[in-house]
Amino acid sequence: MNPPRYDILIVGGGPAGLSAAIAASEAGCPSVAVVERKTRWGWPIQCAEMVPKLIGETVLLERNVIVQAVTDLSFHHGDQEIGSLRAPAYMLDRSRFEAALADRAAHLGVALWQPATVRAIAGDGALVAQGSHEYNLEAQVIIGADGPLSLVRRVVSDEPMEFAFAMQHVLPLAERGEVADIFLAAEYGAGYGWCFPRGSQANVGVALPFDRRERLRAALDDLAERLVRAGKLASATLIRRTGGLIPVSGPVAQTAVGSILLVGDAAGQTHPLSGAGILTACACGRMAGEAAAQAVAEHSSAPLANYETRWRDLYGGYFARGLEARREITQAAPDNFVAAVRAAWHLRP
Repeated sequence: MNPPRYDILIVGGGPAGLSAAIAASEAGCPSVAVVERKTRWGWPIQCAEMVPKLIGETVLLERNVIVQAVTDLSFHHGDQEIGSLRAPAYMLDRSRFEAALADRAAHLGVALWQPATVRAIAGDGALVAQGSHEYNLEAQVIIGADGPLSLVRRVVSDEPMEFAFAMQHVLPLAERGEVADIFLAAEYGAGYGWCFPRGSQANVGVALPFDRRERLRAALDDLAERLVRAGKLASATLIRRTGGLIPVSGPVAQTAVGSILLVGDAAGQTHPLSGAGILTACACGRMAGEAAAQAVAEHSSAPLANYETRWRDLYGGYFARGLEARREITQAAPDNFVAAVRAAWHLRP
C-alpha cells in the first residue's frame, strides 16, 4: 500500500491547526489533513475560555459555543480594586468551539486523523500512529500547530521557550455577572489569578512563572477560599479541574523554515503578559493555511516566507509590547509593584 500523500499536513487540531485547515481548503487546496491526538475535540479543556469579541471577524462563531458575554475586567491587589479595563469578550465552551471548527473542516473535505499521534517528522512527511498501525504521511507543506511542547518546532529549532504554569478549577458562582476579575500579587510575579464567569459557574485559576510553579496549587486554593469568603463563589466545591503550559517568552525567531510553518502555541504566538492566545491562534492559523495553499498552487516556497512577514506585520508589536510589560512587572520593586501593574496592563482608575 502506498503511503497517504497530502498537499498540506497539519499537526495539531486546536484552534490554530483547524483554522489553518479551513483556510487552506477555502483557498482551493484539495488535499489537507489534520492529525489530532485527543479523542474528543478540545477536551480536556486547557484554557480560561475567554476571547475578545473581535474573534468574530476571524471565525464564524456558532451560537452554542458562546456561554456568555463579558463586558469588563476588574483588577485586584489584595482586597483593593486597583483599576479596570473595558474588555468586550465572550466566554466560550472550548470543546464545542473546537468541535465546530472540526465539523467545518470536515465539511470542506479535510481529512481528520483523530485520534492519532505524530511520532516523528522526517523528510517530507510524518510518522503517524493510529490504533495499532503506523503510517508514513507525506506532504508538500507541514504546519506545526501542536502546542507548547511542539514536536514540529523541535525539528526546526532548538530555541528555548519560557512557560508559565496554569491550574484552573471550575467552581459554582454565587451570582451571575458580566465582569471578569484579575488578581495580582507580588508573590505571583508576572503571573496572575482570575475568576471568569461562565453562566452559573466560574473558571478560577492561577498562572505562575516557571520558578514559582511549586506554589501553584496552594495559590489556587487560597484564591478560591478568598472568593468564597468574599461572596463571589457559592462554594469551593470542585466541578472540574484543568491546567497546562502557556508560552510567555514571545514568538520564536523563525516560524517558516523550509516547507514547515509553526503557528499558535507551537510558535509562541501568545501574549506574554495575559497569556491570551485563541484569537491569535485562529488569525495566524488562517494566514498559515492561506500561505500553504498558495505555495502548493504555485509550486513555490515564497508564500511560506510571506507568512512570516504577514503575521509579524499584524501582531509583532502586540507580542513585543506584552513581553516588555511582563519584564516591567518582573523587575518591579515591592513598593512599586501596584504602579508597575497599572502601567503594564494600561488600567483606568
